[in-house]
Amino acid sequence: MQPGDPRYGEAVTDCDDPDAPDGTFVQAPIGQALPVQPRFKGNIVGRSEFPLGGFSAHVQGAIVYQDSAWTDLRTAERALLGKQSAYTIVDLAAGISNDSYGVELFVKNAFDERAEVARYTECGVIQPGTGVPLCGLQPYIVTYLPRTIGVTFTKNF
Repeated sequence: MQPGDPRYGEAVTDCDDPDAPDGTFVQAPIGQALPVQPRFKGNIVGRSEFPLGGFSAHVQGAIVYQDSAWTDLRTAERALLGKQSAYTIVDLAAGISNDSYGVELFVKNAFDERAEVARYTECGVIQPGTGVPLCGLQPYIVTYLPRTIGVTFTKNF
């Protein structure tokens, strides 16, 4: 067992392959972009509240944008998994309430964006020094929830 062996729950802190001839196989070169870290991610929320016939009413909109991002630090695994695409998600809501109850209509992911929130492979083992996958050639993609329309009722006691 070597130090930093993930099979034994130890963190890998050195991405050079010690078994490669003369230590030349580098899994992640210095300066490689970190995984799951887009260059930019931002969100903005706007909410307006106003009186409406004895009720307190509101309308709200939210936008989330994320640049594309890699899912793995290692170069060979990046080639296997690919890059998550950039995405924009829009959520909308409107509602009314008083001291006793409230109702809100919402639309989450209003434009039905199929945003990739994660990519992985069941077994993404790459043969050291060759870049040849030993198994798991199929990447799996986890997407954001599809457009969801709903109503929320609240009752204050």
